[in-house]
Amino acid sequence: QFQSQFFEYDFYIKDQLNGSDFINSQILYPSGCYALPRKAKTSIGLTIPPLAQNGTKKLSNLNVTKASNIKINRSISKNFYNSVIYRYDQDAVEDKYTRGKITQSADSTNRINISNKPLQIDSDGIRASANFDYLFQTQTRRFLDRYQYGAESLEVQVLFGDAFTIEIGDTVILDGQ
Repeated sequence: QFQSQFFEYDFYIKDQLNGSDFINSQILYPSGCYALPRKAKTSIGLTIPPLAQNGTKKLSNLNVTKASNIKINRSISKNFYNSVIYRYDQDAVEDKYTRGKITQSADSTNRINISNKPLQIDSDGIRASANFDYLFQTQTRRFLDRYQYGAESLEVQVLFGDAFTIEIGDTVILDGQ
């Protein structure tokens, strides 16, 4: 479904590196992905709006305990960014980034009176290509949609039988009735 969201990569590898860290920071992260341990395997999650699919779990008054204690948490010190900086096209000799792009969220800056807090993405393998601007705009829009007002989180206690089948990265519907 999301094959067109990935950048084309061209790395200049000079030394040994940790494969897991390299994949996470240089391939997944710039494309808006992150590694997830799911069902005893490694999976990938995407920074996209939640998509309900067949088998989406539902939390409601039937399986949530202590519902009156649920509070929405939002913070500007954690999971808050009002701009995105991509540094890319690393020089093969000097290890410096030769290009960069910045997107600032005017909505976030006007609504939340705080100095610029950028999400910086340094990618050694992204090169200038024909579709870079489209991918950059798509990724920065997704990052800002998620983080420009501070990502919301809630802590919910669920009956064991229902919670046991929910894994990291699952989309869950919270029915507030």
